Amino acid sequence: GGTPEDRENYVLLAQTLREEFEREAVFKNKPRLLLSVSIAHHEKFLPGYDIASFNTYMDFISVICYDYHFSYESAVNHHSPLYSLEEDSDYSYDAKININYTIHYFMELADPAKLVLGIPTFGRTYKLENPEDTTLGSYADGPGDKGPSTGEKGFFAYFEICNFVNNENWTVVQTKPGYAGPYAYRGNQWVCYDDIAMIRHKVAYAKQNGLSGVMFWTIDYDDFLGNCQTDTFPLIRTARNALLSSDSMPIPDSGNQNTLEDDNRPPTVRPRPTPSVTPPLVRSDVRPQKKPCKLGKPQLVTILPRALPPLATPRTPASDRNDYAEQSDGV
Repeated sequence: GGTPEDRENYVLLAQTLREEFEREAVFKNKPRLLLSVSIAHHEKFLPGYDIASFNTYMDFISVICYDYHFSYESAVNHHSPLYSLEEDSDYSYDAKININYTIHYFMELADPAKLVLGIPTFGRTYKLENPEDTTLGSYADGPGDKGPSTGEKGFFAYFEICNFVNNENWTVVQTKPGYAGPYAYRGNQWVCYDDIAMIRHKVAYAKQNGLSGVMFWTIDYDDFLGNCQTDTFPLIRTARNALLSSDSMPIPDSGNQNTLEDDNRPPTVRPRPTPSVTPPLVRSDVRPQKKPCKLGKPQLVTILPRALPPLATPRTPASDRNDYAEQSDGV
């Protein structure tokens, strides 16, 4: 657990890192290291972050726009909806449990051009209480079975999902177009996920709202061998191509979901300016060898609609790092 002081201390840490990165850049005559933070969407956690201050020191803020629902819940739901799938009302359970609400909350406190929209390359799975009741909101009897490669209950990687859908006779149901990705089921097993079409909608949303880009959790949950599609990494490639494209995609009519109600708005803070930087685009176009899947540590990939920078230079030798430490007051 944490303490109430952690909110301020986190900002002090960010400030210290930013100042040291700037000092190092001047001393070594090289581009400054970037500073970023990932923040969960849940309203229980948000008060623990001083987002307006992060806006001053961070180069970008990655918003975790998934896991709005988990497999231990008593009903099946989509874990990464762009908009609420319920009719808007005073009693709408999903009014705040969607990406649109989260992003507009952050946009009240931070520069949209620093916000990165998080997208999952995995699905949340459930065991249906009644295999005949498969629609959103149907009763669940715990998490779904383990995936053959990921080996975790309540969770499938996208490469597992697309294999099930293509080769194992799962039924796919599209939700309201542009609002959330599809779900699929077979017997008493049920999974929700984002497909290529939903990736395009989310990228279009990020571009329409002037966000910095998108990030994925995680690169190795995409179809990295290209077994289900004509190319490797279909979700990440789709996002990259859409971000760099000048074409626009219509955003679905979301009624009045594009704004926050006055009583739900956080205090309005004018973002403080920070030096302009060009975050790097993580390359994900290396074709892997076709060999049995063995998952390692998950890798986050962030895609920003900027020009590709040169590849990173080799790390500084230890002797150079020691010289820098001696000339930077021992920090």
